[in-house]
Amino acid sequence: MTWQLYEQLIDATPTAITVTDFGIAPHWAWLRTSDGHVGIAAVYPGDGRPVLSESPIGRPLIDAASMVTSWNFAEAGVGLAAINAWVNRDASHFAEAPDAFVAYASHYVGKRVGVVGHFPGLERTLRDVADLYVFERVQRPGDYPDSAFEYLAPDLDAVFITASALVNKTMPRLLELSAGLDTIIVGPSTPMSSILFDAGATTLSGFIPTDPAGLVGTLKGIGGGRKWDFGKRVNVSVDSSALLEWRNR
Repeated sequence: MTWQLYEQLIDATPTAITVTDFGIAPHWAWLRTSDGHVGIAAVYPGDGRPVLSESPIGRPLIDAASMVTSWNFAEAGVGLAAINAWVNRDASHFAEAPDAFVAYASHYVGKRVGVVGHFPGLERTLRDVADLYVFERVQRPGDYPDSAFEYLAPDLDAVFITASALVNKTMPRLLELSAGLDTIIVGPSTPMSSILFDAGATTLSGFIPTDPAGLVGTLKGIGGGRKWDFGKRVNVSVDSSALLEWRNR
């Protein structure tokens, strides 16, 4: 396994834009840029490895993005938030869409579907229509351990993968194991970048902030609402008619 996916995401981040602010909330890292955009990404509980980087404030966005390779997962979350602050910006090819599990449930009626990460609401969306396998490090009743994906992936027809797998560095292997499957990267941490299509994803389901100030406020706990109130869910597939335009960004 190599760092190729991470290196490509980092290298696509600009040097001219700088970081003006960042923070780590209980479950989310966020980062604001000098041109007024915000990116977010999931973080994992616990301190883990020591932080290796100094504060990203005032530094080029690409320097902050390089933090995604850190083995301190809070620091890596800040790095992914930096990447998302660049790629997850509102554009004409990002139409608002339903939650991915709602949007795609009808595609997988009677199919064997894996979900890496136990998302809320799976019982209401996929469990009643598909033969569902949930892979989770901290298991709930009925879940498989995340390590079981290594063995059960060949039996699946499709897989939804939490984008936080980019933070804990399991994403490259998960994509490798998912070759030939419908592979949906899902969650607000998802970089809406065609680089992930090149790595094997077939659909990206992410979050585009449309009210950066409101989003930062609610993550800081000083504003009302939920993060979804300050942006929109978007789904883009590899066969989308907008993909050519997107690749030429």
